[in-house]
Formats: sequence, C-alpha cells, structure tokens
Amino acid sequence: MSLRTNRRSALLARTALVGVVLGAGLTSCTEQHATNRPMGPVHASSASAVDLATHSGTWPRTQRGIEDALSALERRCLRDNGFDYPVVRSAPFTNPENETVVINLAGRRTHGYGFDTAPTAPPSDAFYNRLTAKEKRRFTAVLFGSDDKRRTVGRFRMGTVTVPTQGCTAQSRRKLFDNVITWARITYTAEDIDERLARAATSEPQYTAALRLWSACMKSRGYIFASPAKAEAAAKAAHGSTGPPGKTPAKEIHIAVADGTCAQVSHLPRSELQVRRRLVTTLPPNDRRLLERLAQRRYMALKRAHSLGLTRETMSPP
Repeated sequence: MSLRTNRRSALLARTALVGVVLGAGLTSCTEQHATNRPMGPVHASSASAVDLATHSGTWPRTQRGIEDALSALERRCLRDNGFDYPVVRSAPFTNPENETVVINLAGRRTHGYGFDTAPTAPPSDAFYNRLTAKEKRRFTAVLFGSDDKRRTVGRFRMGTVTVPTQGCTAQSRRKLFDNVITWARITYTAEDIDERLARAATSEPQYTAALRLWSACMKSRGYIFASPAKAEAAAKAAHGSTGPPGKTPAKEIHIAVADGTCAQVSHLPRSELQVRRRLVTTLPPNDRRLLERLAQRRYMALKRAHSLGLTRETMSPP
C-alpha cells in the first residue's frame, strides 16, 4: 500500500488471463531492448501520450476498457474451443489524481501497509483448478499456443518479454492492436518510461519541497525517515514473520498511518504525479516520438473495442 501505486504488480497480474499460468510471458536474459523508434520532428506531447507515460489522466479508465475487451475476446475464443470460461472483469485501477484513494488512510488504520492482506483469488483461478491435468494442458495450449510459437519483444526493466503468437491471447490482442508486438510495446514501454520519470521526479524542486514537509510531519510524530519508501521498508522489517496470520502489528499500523497522514498534509503524491507529467516534455526526442506513436495505436485499439461493443469507454484522439 505504498503512496505510489505499484503498477508493476498490477501489470504482472493482468498480462495473462489466468493467474496460475501467468509465468508464460516473461523470462530473464541479456537481450537488448528492441523497438523501432520513428524519426521526425518533435511536437508538444499530446495529453494521451502524457497519460500513457505516467499511467494517469484518462489511462486508468481507458485501460480497464481495453482489458475488459481483451478478456471478452479471450472468453469467446475459449468457449469456441470447449471451455466454459467465466466472465472476468478487471478491477479498476487506482486513479493517481485522487490522493484520498491513493493514500487510503482508512485501510492503513486496519491493515497498515497491507503486508498480510492476501488478494482474493479470481473466478478464473477456481475454473482452472477444477480442470483435470489433461484439461489444464489443453487449456494452456488453447490460451497461449505452443511454447515454440512465441516471439521476443525486447529487453525491458522487468526482464526480456516474450509473447505468444498463437492461441486465444494472441488472437484477442491482434483483434484490437493488429499484432501482438504492438500490444506488448505499448504495455512495457510505458511501464519503463514511467519508472524513469518516477526516479527523475525525486530530484525535482517541487517534489523535494513536498518531501521536506512530509519528513517534518513524520518527525513531529516521532519518525525519522528519508522517504515513504524507507518508512514502508522499516515497517516491513519490523513486521517479521511472527504473530497470528492476518494480524497486523500495531507498529506497522502506526508507521503506515503516520506516513499516510503526512502524505495528505504535504500532498506528496500529488506533487510526485505533477512532476512526472511535466517531465514527459524533457524525455529524449525519440522517446517522445515513440510515445506519440504508441498512444495513437492505443487510441485505435480502444476505438476498435468500442465499435465492437466490448467497452463503453472512449477517448479523444492524440
């Protein structure tokens, strides 16, 4: 439950239809990140490109629309192959503009940072677990195709990404994005850029001023930490592995509540987001061109999903 939503965890949880077969998409190696970066003049960054780079603005709403559309297409494909797959609608992404929701002070008072909070298993896991061993193998093959029919997208910060080129997952992504590589580049390139922006934001005056307010607030409550991440790490270290399952230690709750309260006082989450959005304009020209191209492709995918009746979400063109 950190102040900055952990989108990487959310991304990993959403890049496959079934949690128990999630690992089929990522492997680690040393291959370089391969993207075709267009050349040409650099214009002012569009709102869609800024939203994509920072996972903010229209992104949380439209991303849910895209993922619901992909899930609906995958479900149709699976049913055509004999699997009565349940309807799975993605949970909404946290809107980073809403500080109250991002901080979630009420949740902190009960669960601290949420170290003991186990995610609820989705209906898809229950469906998969009911299959026989033979059916599980066929289900995975129908969903992802054979292991030798995968394509490497490139090297990203989270590892080398490979994507299936056969099966229901690939078929659904092609339906919206024309090809599986486009889907992957939109997803993982934006994640990489957002991580870079987040690191750069920590040295910007607006952020450091808010961080000083946060630190002073924490000190007044008896805590001296350099950042919210340090506070969370200290709470995790103090948490340990002892105590009844599901019982959040009082010290963790105290730190988490102080952290969240001081984040509200200093508006640290808002400052961090504003800085990240502003820093998009300082990205290297090729990165900005690439973002604009990917934002355009993402817009076309959402438009296609809307025209197919798979989502009600719309957005303005880049």
